[in-house]
Amino acid sequence: MHSLLDKVAKENQEIRHMQARLQDQKEELEAMLNTSADGKVTAAPQDHRVTDENVRLKDALLKEETAHLSAREELQDLREKVAVMEKNSLENEDLVTENTQLKSELGSSKSHIESFLSQKETLVAESQMLRQELDKQRLLVAAIRRDLENLNTQMTTGEAVDEGDLQGRVSDMASRLAMELQRSETWEKKYDEHTQKRKDQVKDVRKEHGHKDWKNGEKFRIPNTSTSAREFHKHKHKWKEEEPRESQHEEWKRKKVEQQDERREDKKHSHWEKEQKWKDREMESKPHQHNNPERSWKEKHNRHDETEGEFHPRKGQKDFYRAKKDEEKFQRKEQGDKSHGKDSHHRHHDHNKFWKKLSDHQYRIPEGCSGVEDCARKDGIDLFNVQLKPVQRKQFEEILRSYLAKSELSKNLPELLPLLDGFFDGPIFSHQKIRFRDFVDDVEDFLEDLAKKETGSDDIVDDFETYVYTNFFGEAAVGKKR
Repeated sequence: MHSLLDKVAKENQEIRHMQARLQDQKEELEAMLNTSADGKVTAAPQDHRVTDENVRLKDALLKEETAHLSAREELQDLREKVAVMEKNSLENEDLVTENTQLKSELGSSKSHIESFLSQKETLVAESQMLRQELDKQRLLVAAIRRDLENLNTQMTTGEAVDEGDLQGRVSDMASRLAMELQRSETWEKKYDEHTQKRKDQVKDVRKEHGHKDWKNGEKFRIPNTSTSAREFHKHKHKWKEEEPRESQHEEWKRKKVEQQDERREDKKHSHWEKEQKWKDREMESKPHQHNNPERSWKEKHNRHDETEGEFHPRKGQKDFYRAKKDEEKFQRKEQGDKSHGKDSHHRHHDHNKFWKKLSDHQYRIPEGCSGVEDCARKDGIDLFNVQLKPVQRKQFEEILRSYLAKSELSKNLPELLPLLDGFFDGPIFSHQKIRFRDFVDDVEDFLEDLAKKETGSDDIVDDFETYVYTNFFGEAAVGKKR
């Protein structure tokens, strides 16, 4: 740009010099003509030379004027180009300023997002800490409950209890509760301090950016003040649309994990309520058991017969194990076999721990269907886009038997079969009351707990769902799961 302007200025200077020389020559020629006219010069050769010189000067002057006009036009074009370039330069400066502003806003948005992610991680960590603390307290309560159950069993069976030993055990439970209470108070104090500190940090951030902008999310909006901003916003949505979506298998696994999390949350909400009901039943039944255990067992067994017509997904299992447990207590009372009573109680306590996990879940009744066949067909379509016929109990038991044989867990089959009572109306699965997928998922969870107890790992049963679905739907349908 500067070199072009220098060139134009130099040409203008040369043109001015040429104009000055032409003007001098013109004045000199006019002076000579005037002198010739005054002196009455008549010499023909001299007039001829003057005429030729005059013509030559006129031609030169004409050429110079033409060149001058051409240079002036070129100068005007250059000035117009310079003006256009200056205008474009201003627009470029505006674009640079706008781009800088967008970068600043994007950086601010990124910092906010990172702050939110950090807060999310903190909340997740706090949630895990709370869960661990709750698990510790539950384990302590469960241990104390087991001790109380053992004491209750000894008193019920008429075994002699040493008063000193009893006082020692009660004192031990009291000290454990006191230590847990002190530890919980210390932990709760630290947690409150950490929570208050995090709240203060959030308040500081709100003050820094303004409460209104924070609430309305103005800091995260991209201002559409120019074409470039709109293009940027459009490309951002395009990038989102072009992002690869998760595969069908990954989507299925993700949904399965979400369903399991929802069921775990439901279990947690109903856990303490069920514990309280259990305690109330124990308090009500304790005097009768102590006075006449045979009568108590018969009354419970009769209640089981009277409520046989009512439906509950776990009714068959609950009544089976309740009656079986009461019967064993009665037998221990009659026989007075102390060692047998302790071993049997421990074995069934461990098994009931697995059964309780299966029985806690409240199932969602299928929607959009009516009747066993319609709900079975809908269940199959929702899973694999393949119609499912009502599941036969005999067929499912055969599948369960073959799978346990493959997993070397066959010895547990006699205790597992009664768990199926609440899920089948006679020989047919209750599709109109329970989704088959939820049933299979819970049975797999039950087998995982059982495998952990038997082998220390649940790897041997991690393919139970696939095994069941393959038997009912085929490998092709399972391979292209929706």
